[in-house]
Amino acid sequence: MSSLIRSNMRTVMWHIFGDKYLKRNQNKRLHKLVEYAKKNSPAYAELYKDLPKNFKLEDLPMVTKPVLMENFNKLSNNLTEQYLGKYLINKTSGSTGHPLTMLHDKEFYTDLALVSNATFGGIKNVPAVMILAADIRGIVQVSTLNTVNDFKFFLNNKYFLIDQMQAMPKLVDKLNEIKPKQIYIQPSTLAVLATKQVEGALKINPKIILTGGEDLSDKIRDFAEKTFKCKVRSIYGCTELGGIAMECDNKRHHIVNNNIIFELVDENNNPVKPGEYSARVLYTNLSDHCLPLIRYEVTDNVRLIEGKCPCGNKSPCIELLGREPAKTVVLSNGKNKIELPPFNFWLLWECESNVMRAQFIVHGFDTIEVRIDFMPGIDPKTEFAKIEGKLRNFLDNNGLENVKYYLSDEQTIIDPVSHKYKYLYQLNN
Repeated sequence: MSSLIRSNMRTVMWHIFGDKYLKRNQNKRLHKLVEYAKKNSPAYAELYKDLPKNFKLEDLPMVTKPVLMENFNKLSNNLTEQYLGKYLINKTSGSTGHPLTMLHDKEFYTDLALVSNATFGGIKNVPAVMILAADIRGIVQVSTLNTVNDFKFFLNNKYFLIDQMQAMPKLVDKLNEIKPKQIYIQPSTLAVLATKQVEGALKINPKIILTGGEDLSDKIRDFAEKTFKCKVRSIYGCTELGGIAMECDNKRHHIVNNNIIFELVDENNNPVKPGEYSARVLYTNLSDHCLPLIRYEVTDNVRLIEGKCPCGNKSPCIELLGREPAKTVVLSNGKNKIELPPFNFWLLWECESNVMRAQFIVHGFDTIEVRIDFMPGIDPKTEFAKIEGKLRNFLDNNGLENVKYYLSDEQTIIDPVSHKYKYLYQLNN
């Protein structure tokens, strides 16, 4: 039985038989996932060697990002086969101080895409675009393109990947050519495109816009909905787990609980009461067998919203605290101020294997301080030359030939408020 049919059947059965069926099904899938992990992963075999046969969820030890990184090869499924065409490979931004490369198998993205399409009432037989790092060199680009192409057969949509690193005029021209009715995009990029629509350069009429990768602020949502005259909805998730919760018309995020078990816990890993914010969340992804995530720690502050949602979706609603809303970065060419999506700066360095992480600090509107944490034994000037070329090209393509930048001797910093790493700061002094 295909993953598509299984996912459809689970959804139908849940709607017919309710939460009791859901919990039984989740428990059955959890036990299968644990057995699979023990059989195929040396690290999980060691972790679960004393686990009783009829274990409960809370009997399983939690897994953190540093542990995942340290035991990557031991935790992953048999990866002797070629990555390309089999796994989708993504990289986290390292906001917690620990950048991580993740692997996902086809079943994971089948479930995720199916649920996303059903949740948002996907519009059939119309152009849809994903505006992301579609032109990243190497393994990410090829596997992402393969994955999107694989989904066309059941999503029944015309999907296009658009590289958000290209010059904004080219991005605008491409959208005008495709005339998409569905758009998946980061909020900060959406803010820039909404401005282009107001100015008249962009001329599209989407039916729905889905955002992810950053927090969708009310300001950007209201601006985009007024400009494009369509719904703008957000997806809460992370690179490791994909989409965790989908936003409904009441602006509530519903957990994708066909595929995810979530535990809201305090500092001591004890469950918090409904309505109280957690210190962290432990997520178990029931769909992905490539690199199993079982009680995986995500350091987000989340609370469960009590009561039924007016939208009719029975999945639990959550509210997230502490993520900074997306903002555009503003640079000046001496005559005009130009808005750019912050995520583009992360894309300048994330494929460089000798860079642990980089940070761009914008002083005023025309000077960029670049801070880089290099791998040990690396010559900073040689490695910076690779990033410098991409940075210069990116600025020039957006009409910012006058903007200066320099490599700082300072190390990257952790934000004192959120205690997370940010790859971009703008200091308008």
